[in-house]
Amino acid sequence: MSSGTTEYLLDIWGTSATDVFACGWNGTVLHYDGVQWQEMDTPVTFPLCALWGNASNDVYAVGYVGTILHYDGAGWTKQPSGTLSYLHGISGSATGPIIVVGQDGTALHGDGSSWASVTTGVSHDLFSVDASDPTNGWAVGESGTAVKYDGSAWSQAPTPVDHMLTGICKSGNRYVAVGDYGCILENDGQGWTEQSYGLSENVLAIWGSTARSPRGVTSAGNVIRLNGDSWTTEESLTSGALHSIHGDPLGASIIAVGQGGTAMHYAGGEWTERSTGTSATLYGVSVCSASSAVAVGRNGTALHWSGTEWSTMPGGTGQHLRAVWAASPINAFAVGDNGTVVRFNGSTWSNAASPTANDLYGVWGTGDDVFAVGSSGTIIHYDGVAWDSVTLSGEPFLLGVCGNGSDDIYACGVDGVLFHFDGGMWEPVDSFTSNTLYGAWVAPSGALTLAGEGGTIVSDTEQPSVPPWDLNGDGVTDLFDILMVGTHFNESGLPGWTPEDLNADGAIDLFDILIVGEHFNETW
Repeated sequence: MSSGTTEYLLDIWGTSATDVFACGWNGTVLHYDGVQWQEMDTPVTFPLCALWGNASNDVYAVGYVGTILHYDGAGWTKQPSGTLSYLHGISGSATGPIIVVGQDGTALHGDGSSWASVTTGVSHDLFSVDASDPTNGWAVGESGTAVKYDGSAWSQAPTPVDHMLTGICKSGNRYVAVGDYGCILENDGQGWTEQSYGLSENVLAIWGSTARSPRGVTSAGNVIRLNGDSWTTEESLTSGALHSIHGDPLGASIIAVGQGGTAMHYAGGEWTERSTGTSATLYGVSVCSASSAVAVGRNGTALHWSGTEWSTMPGGTGQHLRAVWAASPINAFAVGDNGTVVRFNGSTWSNAASPTANDLYGVWGTGDDVFAVGSSGTIIHYDGVAWDSVTLSGEPFLLGVCGNGSDDIYACGVDGVLFHFDGGMWEPVDSFTSNTLYGAWVAPSGALTLAGEGGTIVSDTEQPSVPPWDLNGDGVTDLFDILMVGTHFNESGLPGWTPEDLNADGAIDLFDILIVGEHFNETW
């Protein structure tokens, strides 16, 4: 269905299937009559973030720089809000106030014609509000912030997360809030609790490609897949645990391995089991192409997939091998118990001089730049010549490692520990869970997905996007971005003629600086 616009659309609201409104950047408001979308005239060029209404002739839109618009069935008019704060959410009811929330904890209460500022008691940005119950309304925002309106005053309530909450709605007698990293919170009147994705089994590994949605494998023998915004079971393949999943760069050939020597292959849209000739549990698999893959497991088991069959690989070790990474059919590394590192050169496996005796559970690399992680905070690194090691502070138990280049690598493990390597140092990162994390996958775009205990899946879906206010693309909104607006100050052109025209009104002015200012010191 064509919308008739190329502007970013941020919210949608309607009274029926033949009366729907949408709003977005550059003051855009669209209306759908059941047949087609048509753009409506509005008196602003600021982004409009949210919509709400009482009826088809009583609709409100709110947005940047304190913008509040009202539609009376004939046209949109601007109402004085009394603030320049950016407004992100609006909701109301037939018997209570209309509530608008936004920047720095802003809340406005209105009666349809005038607006008054109300104290929420918080200074974090609020992004969404549901005031459909006039004596039990909620708003959510930055740093896990949740505030309740009881019909007379706002008060803050604790939540079990400290990252951004971006949406909230009332369903029956409960409220549901959603946010970053796949977070879902629920409040049934007894406080906020975090919800799982409906998975009870452990997610033991996760992998994706440039052309396929990421998949995970579980302790119950299931393959799960991300479809849109939710994870679902794609197929139940076996009754035993599947320990690893990997595929070729395009995702055309995918292999999952696990308990009892199980190897499941995905090609042509379906999963099939292929005999491996072993009953040894397989812990790791790495796929180079449809005709070349390596799997490893108990007692040093190492197998090669030729495209038609599995065969035993010569050489190796008697130690359990926990993970494998293959750069090519003639260059693979496997790691395992007691610091074991073995390398395949195209014809045989040989033991490498490992710098640790600690058990190793994960390995990943890029070319001859290879990293392996394990118990007691152990991280070992191969630079193409020799292995060296570091021990992370606190000696966390590490189980998985994955990256998107030698300067963008993540290691995860027991108790939700997560560390990031930027090419120089390993630094702790908040994973927003205390559950054990068995595996990580970093998409080519840079987005991170973590998988672990009890169906835990943590997704950093925002990471790939560089927001328009990060004008120099350095990952932080700061003075340099304001200076970039300043270099074009008072210049004009067609709407959106330069990236510094952030509100796409054709003029580089104070409002573009205000857009940068709202996100000052934010990073991604």
